[in-house]
Amino acid sequence: MQIKTGFKALCILFAYTVAFSGQAAESLQQFSRDQVEDILRSEGYSAIKVVTDKSMILKIDGTAYGITVYDDGDIQCTYVLSTSDTKLETVNAWNQEKRLSRAYLDDDNDPTLEVDLDADAGVTEKHVARLVRLCVFSASRFKRHLEKN
Repeated sequence: MQIKTGFKALCILFAYTVAFSGQAAESLQQFSRDQVEDILRSEGYSAIKVVTDKSMILKIDGTAYGITVYDDGDIQCTYVLSTSDTKLETVNAWNQEKRLSRAYLDDDNDPTLEVDLDADAGVTEKHVARLVRLCVFSASRFKRHLEKN
């Protein structure tokens, strides 16, 4: 009886180790700009222009998205529309209705949308790819929101 219990405990410990060891290997605390660029290229994005050691421009279907990798590992995707006739109330309505992004009028009064990936709990390549997909999706909805208001 004691051998069966010990064997069961050993099996559970082994299963736990296998299940979580892959997760730990896949998760990183932060990526460099070069690593983010490599991840984006592996996801099929090819129109990438490096701007600085921390930032790049990603073009998808003619639309530009800024990608910034911060020193703390956080990654931000930014979308800017070049129009100065947007009302603050319209931007505020976006922020009241939506989650996972924020919008504001920049110094040139252009509507700007930002989506962040917080690296505090560690990030994976999948998280980086999802950030870009979320940013692209949110940007198209943000543009429609501005056009209808």
